[in-house]
Amino acid sequence: MLDKVNLGSYFRKVPGGLDAKIMANATNLSSGQKQLLIFAASLISKSFCVFMDEATSQVDKGNDRMVQQLIREQLSDRIVFSIAHRLDTVIEFDRIIVMDAGRIVEFDRPATLLRKKGHFYKLCQNTGHENFLKLKEGALRHEREAYPELGEVDGIDADFNDDIADNPIEKMNPSYTEPPEERKAEEKKPAPAQGPAVIQKIAQQMPQDIPKDIAKELAQDQPQEAPQETAKQEA
Repeated sequence: MLDKVNLGSYFRKVPGGLDAKIMANATNLSSGQKQLLIFAASLISKSFCVFMDEATSQVDKGNDRMVQQLIREQLSDRIVFSIAHRLDTVIEFDRIIVMDAGRIVEFDRPATLLRKKGHFYKLCQNTGHENFLKLKEGALRHEREAYPELGEVDGIDADFNDDIADNPIEKMNPSYTEPPEERKAEEKKPAPAQGPAVIQKIAQQMPQDIPKDIAKELAQDQPQEAPQETAKQEA
């Protein structure tokens, strides 16, 4: 498994070889090696769900592509949740959730989100025309492989003349301008807790992608309202 994540040759060279000890907090490994080692452990694990938070933020592009390929090949039978800002790492996922100020603003297949020309479209647009075309190609490729019944559908506009809306998730755009006062006031409001709602929404919109028993369990996993007590009527 270490060879799959390009760590086998490293551990064979260090004192102790494959029996080498890893120090507390893995201080004898680089940040990138730590991420690759943890990812190797997730490949061995038989967990039904795998959660990754910026899993390749400290590795080079070559190892990043290797990890993305392993996710598609080795974790295809599991549910993978990936938190990422690098769009190319998630463009071939089954679904994408777009968050804005702690709220879910979009949730759908990557190609579908690009066709809608909403928040996700603008994020991809901000990466530049060349990268946008690569993201579009990746989204369409995955859609055609996962949903062959849809046929050769494109429908994704690559027009870059649209104005960028005032939105916090678009601050990476050099042309970003400060939003109006009303928007600032809205951003300061605490975001409502959406944990159960997120799981419920995913379960409702993706039942065909996960086992029926799991989908049913997730769909029902929401707070139930307490029944109202009724006063007993005297005979």
